[in-house]
Amino acid sequence: MSDAIGVDATMSPIYVYHEVSCAPRHWSDVAEQIQNSSHFKNSDEHASLYGLWRSQIGLPRDVLTMVSVWSDIKTASLRSDNILSGLKLIKSHTTKLLAPTLRPKTSEPPVKQGNYAFRWFETPKDNYNKFLQLCEEAWPSFESSFDSQVIGLWRQQQIEKDSVSTLLLTRRPDLSMWERSKIPKTMTVIGAGVIGLELGSVYARLGTKVTIIEYLDYITPGMDTEVQKTFQRILKKQGISFIMGAAVQSA
Repeated sequence: MSDAIGVDATMSPIYVYHEVSCAPRHWSDVAEQIQNSSHFKNSDEHASLYGLWRSQIGLPRDVLTMVSVWSDIKTASLRSDNILSGLKLIKSHTTKLLAPTLRPKTSEPPVKQGNYAFRWFETPKDNYNKFLQLCEEAWPSFESSFDSQVIGLWRQQQIEKDSVSTLLLTRRPDLSMWERSKIPKTMTVIGAGVIGLELGSVYARLGTKVTIIEYLDYITPGMDTEVQKTFQRILKKQGISFIMGAAVQSA
């Protein structure tokens, strides 16, 4: 497991997650102000701009997500809330202090074009190290399978609760790859009715290994017997597996 799991937030650079709500249709004006902000151009502020993104999915279109990097947690705590003070066309602004875990290894900003996705996780404290281990094991397969990149996983600082909040940032080359990465590798459908078969067929064509479990010895109850057999042969050619005459006890 990486040594980054035990990172000391007091000694490491601190990242700050900013969610910036802009005046309607003025997100680009706000983005330009941020990029030209004296806070990031004056090295005495001990801050740099890690990245700035406009939401495409999930958040309102006039919300910007910004990540800044600070020299230490004390400086970030005192100054990060005020970093956008004086800028025009900002309706509201929230911040969260973050410490890097497994990634990123350096504070160099990500520069590749693509679709960046932010995702928050809540993990019980007792399971946190296991969560990091699973991430470290899964990331290489994710990156090679979907031509994608895990930019970083940060742990939120200065909060007291029974769980650990972490922020994952990933990059996919385009939206189609982002959609593809959400498709499950395997799927079990309970019931061989029309709706279940249609669902299984859709995912099978997208590359998911689908297994359909049916209590009866035939699919699509109510259809003609020959139609049932023909339909099942077609679905099998799509790669769908069937377990017939089986009952599901629990799920």
